[in-house]
Order: sequence, then structure tokens, then C-alpha cells
Amino acid sequence: MFKSDIEKDLSPFKKMILEALYKYRGVTAIQLLEILYKDRFKVKPDPKFNKRSINLEVKTGERSTAQKNLAKYLSELFREGFISSDLIDQKRKVYYLSREGFIYIKGQLQIKWNHIGTGYNGDIGDFPYEIVKPPLKNIFHHLLLVDFFVKVIDFSQRFLQQNNFTIDFRDNRYCAEDFKVNSRSHKHRPDAEMRVTNTDSNSQFFYWIEFDRSTEYSGTIFQKFEKYNLYLDYLAKTNRKLPEAILFITDEKDHDRGTRMRWETITEAFFSCMSKWASKVNLIYGTLTEVEDILSNEIAHTQIYEKFVKGKLRYYFQNPAYKGTEFFELGENENLDWELALLSVSHHENYHQVFLYERNHRFETRGYARAISFANFLKEAKKHIKSLQYCRDVIPVFYHFDPDNKIIPVPYKSIAEPKKFANLQQPIWVNVLKDPIWTDAEGIVIKRNPLIPDPTLHTK
Repeated sequence: MFKSDIEKDLSPFKKMILEALYKYRGVTAIQLLEILYKDRFKVKPDPKFNKRSINLEVKTGERSTAQKNLAKYLSELFREGFISSDLIDQKRKVYYLSREGFIYIKGQLQIKWNHIGTGYNGDIGDFPYEIVKPPLKNIFHHLLLVDFFVKVIDFSQRFLQQNNFTIDFRDNRYCAEDFKVNSRSHKHRPDAEMRVTNTDSNSQFFYWIEFDRSTEYSGTIFQKFEKYNLYLDYLAKTNRKLPEAILFITDEKDHDRGTRMRWETITEAFFSCMSKWASKVNLIYGTLTEVEDILSNEIAHTQIYEKFVKGKLRYYFQNPAYKGTEFFELGENENLDWELALLSVSHHENYHQVFLYERNHRFETRGYARAISFANFLKEAKKHIKSLQYCRDVIPVFYHFDPDNKIIPVPYKSIAEPKKFANLQQPIWVNVLKDPIWTDAEGIVIKRNPLIPDPTLHTK
């Protein structure tokens, strides 16, 4: 390619393609179609391989026309020397900027020399070509990251604009950070980071994202969480905000036995390395197809929580047979390990039980962590908090919103020594998606009022 070719003007759509390749590094044609057309089309996973299939010959109306047009533009950009491609399986190619295309689009975007950029709100950084080019040796992991970004774009377009929230994301070119703990140098490097903003209150919370293709050994997972633990220590020491959660996203289609075993491996590493942060920072595990469900629950949690507290469960306190308190709250000023605990206490002739209410929707850890933390907290709290002084047992109440009423328990034995928490009873679940459905630890529906103490019902 001659210099005059680099300086020539391209069509707006070709510039959009090159800009997307600079931002996402490397994409398949079907991913690029989703990025450029956003919510106009839906991508259905290939039922055989659970991969996004690409077939530019399918003639299905507008989508087929868009695919053909994109294929034409990609072919032209390739011939003109602005992009490169590699075949990654029998049907798919990954497209990325050539060095010439890289030089061209940087000039068009007017990226300042050595501008670091935040990666948020279109603040693009200046990177060398070797970092903009995708990691071809680890390309399927990278494409999973792009798939996640596509899901977030689609969800944001269809839901958030009507609900006063915005979501933005950035990859590890932007969110990686060097830091020191005890004079030793370390590097924080999640696969990606996501930021959610409530535009009404201007409040923000963020997430670290990891993509799991079940290829990492347990030792590598432990090392990953050890680094997270060090970085959280650093954030706390420097008075910086902690993430809401760490999201582990897998490309597995279903939560089969293998996925559940993987979940146990990840949670074991998480609690072993990050126990002191586990009541503050959630760990959430889900498939790529569940990203929208995860995002919906994270964003709507406050609204659902308020409805759950103020409406649906107060009914159970009104039962004439119920003896005890209604809801009350404890905060960090009581030496609690996290910002706020929602509780109620049921009275029995010989003992009292305290119920701790926490969200536990499918694969997540914070509810369990807070139950363990509170069981330990209760030993001292009984001495100075009047409402807890006669309480013997802690019963976690895990509320969730699963339309299929799925319960994914994490055995206490895998995350705590049972002898230390003899006062921690098996949890009960309540589905608050519609009318409350209560179930025990085995998934059996509880037909009685579960807040009225029953010594035979909740035993280890």
C-alpha cells in the first residue's frame, strides 16, 4: 500500500468498521454485524457447537442483505490492505486491522499521541499496533469477551434507556493497573471491566469480568483470586471504591454437571483466597446466554429488594401464630462486616432464631459469605444488641427471582468449617418473582409459615 492509499478517504461505513476493529481488536463477521447494527438483529447460537454461526448465503430479508453488504465491505477493505483476517475454524474468520488500517483509523479518530484513555464514554487510548491486534493464540477467549460486549450493547439498547441506567465497558488494555503492596509490585489485570450508572442519582457501581472456558487449572484460579485479594487490599488502603462483584462468564450452553463442578472449583478458590472480602464483593457465575438475566437482576435488585421487604414478606409477620419482631436493620456501626443486614427474630418457648435476608440468585456467593460472617458476628453481638441477646440459631433466607425456581446450593462444608458455626442452620429459599414460594435446602416446598420456629425443620 502506498502513502496515497492510506491518506485517501473511505466511506463512512468502512470507517465504522475500522473504528470497531480498533475498539474490539478482532471480531468475527457476525459479531461485527451485531456491533454495527446493534439491536436490529438477534443472533441465535448454533445448537450443535454453541458458537455463533455465520452463513452469508442465507437469504432472509433485511438481515441477509446486511450480511451481504458487510461481506462486500470486508472483502473490499481486505483487498485495499486496511484489514487482515485469519481462519479460526472451518467456517469462521477473525478480522482485525492491518498495520496500514491501524495507521489510517488512528488518524481519522484523531487520537492524541500517548493518550492513555479510560476506555469509557468513547475515550479511546493510543496503543501500539501489537496491542490493538487480537491475541491470535488465545483467540477463542478473546471472542468470548467480544460476545459479552455484544450482549451488553444489546441489553443496553433495549432496556436501560427506558430505565434511567447506562452501562459502559472496557477491556484490559484500560483497566489493567500496576500497584504495590508491602513494597512488592503486582499487576491487576481482569479480562474486562463494566460500569453501571444510575442517571437519576448519578451513582455508579462496577464489575470485574473474567471469561472462563474451563481450560484453566484450579491452581491458576487460586492464583487469580490471590491477586484479586491483594488488589482489594490496595483499594481499601487507598480509600478507593470496591467492585460490586466479579463476574465469571462461561461459553457453556447449559448448567450441566460439568458446569456445576466448575462452579465448586471456582468458589473453593474464591473463599480460600478472598474470605475477608467475600461479604462485600460478590462472585457471580453464568453462561453467555444468561448475561441479560444477570444484568437485569443486578440493576433491578434495589427495586425488587424494596418490594420484597415492604410488601411480600410482611404478610408472614401478620400470622396470629407468629411471635417475634418485624424487619430491622444492622449496619457497619455495629461492627458488621458489610454495610447493612436485614433481619427478623422469631421467638420460641425455649430459644429464639434470627433470620438473615440475602439475595442468592443461582450461581453467586455473597449471600453465603454474609450468612457465615453473621453467624460469627452473633457470638459477640448477643452481648450488646438487645434484640439478639437470646438468639441461638441463624437461618439464612435467600431470596431469588428464578422463573424456573432453580436452587444452586453451595455446601457450607466447602466454604467454612462447620464446627466453627454450629449456630448456622441450613438456609431456606424464597422465590419473590411473583407470589412467594418457599423451599428448603433440598428444594422441597415449605407450605407452612417458615418464619414460625420449627426445631425439626431446620437442622444440620
